[in-house]
Amino acid sequence: MKHAVIVVIASVFLVFPAVAPVPEQSFILRGIVWITDPALPPIKLASFKSPPPYQGGLLSEGDREGMLSVQSILPESGKVIIKDEARQQTIELQLPDRVGPRVEAPTFDFASVTIGHIVDLLQMLSGRTIIAPASILGEGISLTTPALRSRSEARAALEEVLRTNDLILTVRGEKFAFLMPLDSPEVVSSIPNPPSSEQLTNGAIPAGLIKFNDADVAQALDVYQMLRGRTVIYPGNIRAKVAVRTQTRVERDEAVWLMNAMLRLAGLVVVPEADKFVFAVPPSMTNSLPHFERKAALAKAAITNDGAAAPIRLSGADPQQMLDMAAVTMGRIPIPILPPIEVPRFETYNLRTEPLDQAESIFALEAWAHLNGFAFELVGSDKVAITQRAPEQP
Repeated sequence: MKHAVIVVIASVFLVFPAVAPVPEQSFILRGIVWITDPALPPIKLASFKSPPPYQGGLLSEGDREGMLSVQSILPESGKVIIKDEARQQTIELQLPDRVGPRVEAPTFDFASVTIGHIVDLLQMLSGRTIIAPASILGEGISLTTPALRSRSEARAALEEVLRTNDLILTVRGEKFAFLMPLDSPEVVSSIPNPPSSEQLTNGAIPAGLIKFNDADVAQALDVYQMLRGRTVIYPGNIRAKVAVRTQTRVERDEAVWLMNAMLRLAGLVVVPEADKFVFAVPPSMTNSLPHFERKAALAKAAITNDGAAAPIRLSGADPQQMLDMAAVTMGRIPIPILPPIEVPRFETYNLRTEPLDQAESIFALEAWAHLNGFAFELVGSDKVAITQRAPEQP
């Protein structure tokens, strides 16, 4: 999961092997970055679109991605030499509309890049992790600047580009910043400030270790559960995407704050419940969340179990599987589902818990069923059924 940005100062003498023509619809050079600063080493990067399995992105000379390596970046001529080891092919990429070499290379020469690339550059130049809605990071822009004289000038130029694209950057604390559309500042204002890193000593997480690239929110919630040590309960019909990469080392509490903020921008609110649970739901569902009461949960068990705590693992779209798990947990007999319950197409329900005792397991299953439009109904002294109700709309 780590992704290191390596800055290499180009050698004066470059020797290039014979180059091959670029395969049609293969590698496409999107832009070149050439940042100089009298007090700091230069930064030379290239961005290109790559065929699968490569991801492309911003790479410097000498960087490798799988079997792909960047041999040379030539800002003055707008060229990049890459080598595809899988095909044993050295390829010369040229920025479009570049007629010939320039006397002084632009700092930013982007034929077509995304807001996500701009965010990566701003993170590098500011030393902050930028939190933004995943939906805006894929938007494309073109940008060519003159030769700028410092990293601070380069950073200011990128921030101006964002402003002209109706995006606003808001700094939070020493390590973070938000990037949001101008018409949605109220979301950021609802997020509290991050904890002070000077007061935290609860386990540092290296830079770049938290990284999501247009990932399903369910994947992020799995990581969040590991960070919090709490079971995350959420509805199966959420379809949000998330994207973030930590630029600096963060303490665990800072990482939790970061993910809370990232999830909020994805349309979810995180609500802790008791000592072992967290709900991750749309704001419209926060007023009807269930609460854990140990005695009430145990009263639903026909057979109590004092055994060791154990995790629950459920995944799929089969209500019978949910019912069977509830029956085992409650020590009851499941009543067959007749007629079958129809599940919306592509609906998937996931529940992966931390180790829970019987009362906690009963609560987790009932809360999870509640968020997904189901309920467990006790029948007699030793049976349980599952019923379907209208799910709350996100």
